[in-house]
Amino acid sequence: MAAKIHYKFFFPILLTCSLLAGSLNATHIIGGEMTFECLSPGEYRVTMKVYRDCALGLAAFDSQAGALTGEVSVFSEGGNVLKKQIALSAPEIEGIPNNTDNPCLVVPPNICVESGTYTFDVSLPVSDESYYIVYQRCCRNNTINNIFEPQSTGATYFIEITPYAQQNCISTPTFDNFPPPVICSGFDLEFDHSASDDQPNSELVYSYYTPFVGGGLEGSPQLPGNPFSVNGVAPQPTSFPPYTEVLFIPPLYSRNTPLAGDPAVRINSSTGVISGRPDILGQFVVGVQAEQYVNGQLASVIRRDFQFNVTSCEPTVFAQIEADEIINEREFVVNSCGNTEVTFNNQSFQEQFIDEYRWKFFVEGDTLLNSDRNATVNFPDTGTYEGILIANPDAELCNDTAEIRVNIFPFVEAKFQFDYDTCSAGPVEFEDLSFTGGSQLVGWDWEFKPEETTDLRNPSFEFSTSGTKEVLLEVTDDNNCTDTITKEVPYFPLPPIIVVEPGKFNGCAPEEISFTNRSDFVTEDYEIFWDFGDGNTSEELNPSNLYEDPGAYDVFIRIISPFGCVGERRFRSIVEVFRGPEAGFSVSPTELTSIESQVSVTDLSSLAEGWQYNFNNEANYFFREPSHTIEDTGRVFVEQVVFKGNGCTDSARIYLDVVPFTSFHLPNAFTPNGDGVNDEYRGTGILEHISNFRMTIWNRWGEKVFETSNPETGWNGRKFNTGDMLDQGIYVAVVEYENPDGSREVIKEFATLIR
Repeated sequence: MAAKIHYKFFFPILLTCSLLAGSLNATHIIGGEMTFECLSPGEYRVTMKVYRDCALGLAAFDSQAGALTGEVSVFSEGGNVLKKQIALSAPEIEGIPNNTDNPCLVVPPNICVESGTYTFDVSLPVSDESYYIVYQRCCRNNTINNIFEPQSTGATYFIEITPYAQQNCISTPTFDNFPPPVICSGFDLEFDHSASDDQPNSELVYSYYTPFVGGGLEGSPQLPGNPFSVNGVAPQPTSFPPYTEVLFIPPLYSRNTPLAGDPAVRINSSTGVISGRPDILGQFVVGVQAEQYVNGQLASVIRRDFQFNVTSCEPTVFAQIEADEIINEREFVVNSCGNTEVTFNNQSFQEQFIDEYRWKFFVEGDTLLNSDRNATVNFPDTGTYEGILIANPDAELCNDTAEIRVNIFPFVEAKFQFDYDTCSAGPVEFEDLSFTGGSQLVGWDWEFKPEETTDLRNPSFEFSTSGTKEVLLEVTDDNNCTDTITKEVPYFPLPPIIVVEPGKFNGCAPEEISFTNRSDFVTEDYEIFWDFGDGNTSEELNPSNLYEDPGAYDVFIRIISPFGCVGERRFRSIVEVFRGPEAGFSVSPTELTSIESQVSVTDLSSLAEGWQYNFNNEANYFFREPSHTIEDTGRVFVEQVVFKGNGCTDSARIYLDVVPFTSFHLPNAFTPNGDGVNDEYRGTGILEHISNFRMTIWNRWGEKVFETSNPETGWNGRKFNTGDMLDQGIYVAVVEYENPDGSREVIKEFATLIR
C-alpha cells in the first residue's frame, strides 16, 4: 500500500471505506432507550435518550420549544388507563463519537449520530399494577436493510415500573456504552453492551429483542394531517400498550439474528458482549434488552433500539522504520558507519493494532529472520544489503511491507588536541587529529560553549571565564558518516589585574568589613591568601574581617591558580577605622508606678559629642541628661544613642517595670435619709487597672442584701437597692477584685446604717 512519507516521522495513512450502493443517507430516528431512578417510594426520575442521524441537519429533537412539541404518556392499571401526559423540556444534546476500535476503518464523512437526553421527575403512588411511561416517534431511516418499510415505520420507547420495583423502590440499570455507528464487514466484532446496576442482590440477563413500532407518516410531507394523532409522526398521547413489533425480513434477519454473519453475531446473556463476524454490508436495526432480577424476581427490563452500519474496510496498517533516506515512498535506506551491527527502529503505524512483525535480510545467499518489533542484525562486512519488514504477515487485511536497504560504511573517528599558556589569559589553540576509513573528511563542527561554534578545521578560541570547559568536535566524511568527541579543557589563567573591593572603606571600631575579589577568572578553584593588616588572615574567596582597633590598614592578597601560577598585590591604607564613643547611662528611680513614673537620666558615656534618648517610643530628647514621665505601664525601655564627629555612634538600653497602682477604701457608716448627704454606701480609690470587681453587703444573720460588679454603684439601704428600707444597724461589706499582676484583693469593713 503506497503512502507519502517524510524523513524520520510517523506518517499519515490513507484508506477508503465504502457502503452498499444505497449510501447511509438518513431520514430521522436511529434509536432510543428509557430508564428510571427511584428517588423514594412513589417518586421517580426518568431518563430517556433518543438517537438521531445528524448528517443531513434535519429537524430538532422534540420539545415544547421545538418544531413538534414532545410529550410522554403515563399509563396505569397495567397499561389500560392513561394517567397523565408529561411535556418534554429541551434535551441535552451530545454528539456520539465515531469510534470503531478498528485500525482498518476510517468512518465516512456522512456518518453523524447525536443523542438527546431528556430527564424529568414523576410522582406515581405505589400500586399493585405496573405503570408504563411511553414515547413514540416516526420515522426510521429509509435505508435500513433488515425490516420491511423502514421509511414509514416509527419507534416506541417505553419503560415499565413493575409492582415489585414500586414496592421496593428499585432503580433500573443503565447501559454503559453506545455501540460504534460503523463496523467492518468480514472482521471480528466484539462490543461490550453491558449495563451497570447499583441494586443489591441483582442479576442482569441480556438478550436481543424485536424493536417496537410507533406512530406513522400522518403530519409529514408525504401524508398531510394531524402529526399528534395515533398514526402521526409524534403521537400525543401515545397509543396504549402492548405495542407492535417491527417486521424483520426473513430468512436472513430475525430477533436473534438482526444482522447476517459467519460466525453469527450473538449476544452473551451473562456479559452483554456482542460478538461475531458480520458479512453483509448495509444498515441494520438491532434491539438489546437487559432483564433485572432482584432476589430472583423480575424487577425491570431496559431496552435499547439502535442501528449498526456495516461497511467495507481497507487496511490502514503501514510498515515503516526510522531511516536516513526514503526512496520512491517505499524504500527505507539505513546507513551505518563503522559498525556492522545495526538495530532497526520500527515505526510501523498503528502499533496497538499490529499483532506480529517479520523481518527478512538477504545476506550472501542466506535469509536472516527476526520477529521482534525492533530487530538487531550483524552484517559480515562493509557493503550494501537488502531486506523487508512485514507488519501482520499472516493477516488477510491490515498488513503492509517495507523495503529496506542497508549501507555499511567504513568508520570515522573524531580526535583533537589543544595548547595554551596556563599562567596568562589568552586564546587556546585547537588542532584536529581526526581520521576516516573512507576517502576523506569534508566537515568540522566545533562547539566551545552554547552558541559559540566554528567550522574551521584548526581554530583558536579565548574563554571569558575560568573553569573546566567541555569542547565538542563533530567530523563528517564524504559518506556522510559522522563521529563526535568531547574533551575537557582546564582553563585557569591568572587575572591580568588583581581587583579587590571592600564593602566599605572606613568605619568605627569595632567594625566588620567584607572584601570581594573582583579579579577576572578567580573562583573557588584558586588558592587565596588574605592579610588584613591587623594580624588577621583568611583563605576564603570573599572574606570578612573584624577590625577592633582604630587605625589605617594595608590589605594584601595572594592568588595561586590550579596550575601553580602565583599573583599577588598589596593595597596601601585601603581601610581606615575610627575610634567611636561608648554609650552608658543610669536612670533614677529604678522602681516606678503608674502614679510615680517620672525617670531622670545620668549620662555615663565617654567620648560622646551628641546624645539622643528614646523613652519607650513616647518621646525623644537631644540633650545630655533629660527627665521624662512614662505614660505606659508594664515593661518599658529607655535608650541612649551617642554620636561623635567622625560619624561613629554607640547605643545602650535600660529596661524598667512600671507597676500599675491600685487602692480602695470603704466607709464605716452612712445615712440613707434622702438629704443628699452620705445617702449611699460606696467605696473610693484608684481602680483604673483592676478587674473582676465585686462588692457584697451582708446582714448580721448572714443574708446577702446587696451585690454589684460596678465600683461606681453604691448601696442605698434597701435590699438590693429596690426593696424595702432595711433596719438601722451594723452590716458587713466585702469587696473583692483582681490586681494587674493577677493577685486577688479582699477588703472587709463594718457598715453602720444610721436613720
